[in-house]
Amino acid sequence: MSHTSGNRSKKPPSWCREGSRCGKPVEVLTADKAESPAGRREYGGPRTATEQLFAEVLADVAGLDRVSVDSHFFADLGTDSMVMARFCARARKRADLPPVSMKDIYQHPTIGTLARALASDDEPAPVQASTPAPVEVAKVAGRGEYVLCAALQLLTFLAYTYLAALVTERGYVWISGASGVLDLYLRSLVFGSAAMVGVCILPVLLKASCRCSADYSCSRLR
Repeated sequence: MSHTSGNRSKKPPSWCREGSRCGKPVEVLTADKAESPAGRREYGGPRTATEQLFAEVLADVAGLDRVSVDSHFFADLGTDSMVMARFCARARKRADLPPVSMKDIYQHPTIGTLARALASDDEPAPVQASTPAPVEVAKVAGRGEYVLCAALQLLTFLAYTYLAALVTERGYVWISGASGVLDLYLRSLVFGSAAMVGVCILPVLLKASCRCSADYSCSRLR
């Protein structure tokens, strides 16, 4: 009996369907970096110092050799939210970079747009020059006005002194006409209270009248 088993091909197992590649070596496919989205996109170098620093930080965090400023963080570079969160934390520790939040990452998903957006936020708003208010030049008083003011002050002092002496004399006469101790006490209490009220109110009235007179004079001069 000839041994022909070595020339016979092994039958495929029962579960292998006809037309399939059962029993044949399987070719392992590997992703070619040149065929990935990041590989197809041309490398864009940094144009500003901020883009250069952002690219260096992201390359260090994501473990990449270099980062294009035009590559999308998620679609092209293949990063995720955890990687970008570490990127934001690393950028906030740098004094030479503006602070970055995850909101900025999602709104500006490339190094170029992120750097431009944060640079525009750091620029101070233009200050509009305020129009100065018109300044009124005070009128310089003459010698005659100074003399008139001093004379009015002297007359006011004399009138106030005369009025105080007159009220005191009339009050003394009125109190002296008391018929008894109780009447004397009551008259003294009433006169003292009236004198206190008069001393407190009279200067206020005089000041108010002087201010009204000054406002009237200024309105006429205008």
